[in-house]
Parts: sequence; C-alpha cells; structure tokens
Amino acid sequence: MDSDYKHGSQDFTIDDINFGSLPKLIADTQRDLNLHWTPIIDPAIQGNDSHYNIFTDGYHQNVFVKWPKDIPLAERQNPTNVYTDRDIMYGRVWPDGPAAYPDYLKNVTQNWWVKNFEHLYRDLGWRFDGLWIVS
Repeated sequence: MDSDYKHGSQDFTIDDINFGSLPKLIADTQRDLNLHWTPIIDPAIQGNDSHYNIFTDGYHQNVFVKWPKDIPLAERQNPTNVYTDRDIMYGRVWPDGPAAYPDYLKNVTQNWWVKNFEHLYRDLGWRFDGLWIVS
C-alpha cells in the first residue's frame, strides 16, 4: 500500500481521517479473502513537527545521519525550524517538512527502527504481511 495511508506522509502513522478504519479492513480482508498487505515505508523522518513522536524519540536516541564534523555550521544549509544541536543532516522527500534519515550502522538505530515497526503492527493494528522499504 502506497504512502497515502500515512498522516502527512509520516512513517509509522495512519491518517485517522481518511484511513481510520484501515486496520479493520486489513484484518477483515486477510481473514475473509486471504489478502496480504505490505506498507511502503520511506526512511525519511519528518524533523519539524513537535507532535511526531517518531522523530522526537529518534532525536533523543541520536539515531539520525549527521553532518561531517569538518563542514562548518555556516555551510550546512539546514532548513529553518529544525534541531541543529546534534549535527543532524536534513533533506526533503515525502514528509510535509524537512526529513532526517536513520543511520542504520548504529545498533541503537536498528533497535529504534524495529520498535517503530512493532508500534505500527501492534499499537496501530496494521498486521502487515511484508514490508516495502524505499531506499
């Protein structure tokens, strides 16, 4: 399923207004029609929404790709209204705001990533059968 199900294209969310009944639809069609569901996840985590706990948790755990130390702050061209105290490198892609990217070479990032999939699966009720991770 493409990213339209997300709230503002934010990973590990479900748009309550347009897709609030999605977990029930998934469960019903898995049971009754043997359909298989695969969410698309784009590892771009919106970094300027104070209500987006996925970013906040990742920020506190220090999981995002950082600017190289040899690039001065004045040359880092980060967007406005983002945290810059941890040298996070931001870009733009699907979310409505600037995006931070997980640094998968860190064990803490791998654990954070898995925890967020567990949140989507258990807490939000999307019993997905596979994952499509865009890279």
